[in-house]
Amino acid sequence: MARKFGKNNNVSPGTVPETVWPAGGLYPYLTAAARIRVASGGNANDTAAGTGARTIRLRGLDENWDECFENITLAGTGASAYTTKTFIRLNRCFVSEVGTYGGSNVGDINLEAEGSTGTTRLIIVAGEGQTQLCTFTVPRDNKINITQLGVGLNRSSGAASNASFELFSRSRADKTGSDFEAFRSRFTINTGLGYIIIPLKETPLEFGGFTDIEMRCTFVSASNSIVQAQFDYEIYKDGNGFFAAFS
Repeated sequence: MARKFGKNNNVSPGTVPETVWPAGGLYPYLTAAARIRVASGGNANDTAAGTGARTIRLRGLDENWDECFENITLAGTGASAYTTKTFIRLNRCFVSEVGTYGGSNVGDINLEAEGSTGTTRLIIVAGEGQTQLCTFTVPRDNKINITQLGVGLNRSSGAASNASFELFSRSRADKTGSDFEAFRSRFTINTGLGYIIIPLKETPLEFGGFTDIEMRCTFVSASNSIVQAQFDYEIYKDGNGFFAAFS
């Protein structure tokens, strides 16, 4: 069993739909494999010999849509070196080494792709040590069963709010011609303040390789809403045998 989860601390009626991730807006998927780096503008303590984050581990899919990972050494306020591997999808990133026991990244860590610098592809918010990105792309020759969904809504101040969330999927995300596959809504959850869990173990949602999956907030009734979402899944290789996905 594995879990993807995300949050967005500032969603308003005029900004939806938004993928549930800290950068806001709809997630910008790569259309070609590219090398990845940490963008400039980070914190000086997040560096190779610093007191904050020193290295991060990036997990995703390579140009063949197979799972891969690479460690990136941070460079403080400067941009890091690019990865040696190329990535077509970025599923997760976390701080793998820090310079202070019990510490984490001091500043935001933004990742960008070669050829499209300036566009945030992943973000590790200061102090969190882990991306909060509620998307996942299924590797080729794999399938997943989503067994549980969860959504949450909160506000730092002001009147109570309500929200709608939808699970979207796009099959054959590897298509690059003029006949692109469309995202489709697969499940809708409406909620007020609080957090709710929807079990799907008895009737799981199944998705094959090359499928992009994401949770979106599609409606909020009040500005500055704080939203969270998760989906739990089992992943299978070639349809034969269960294995644990990347943690």
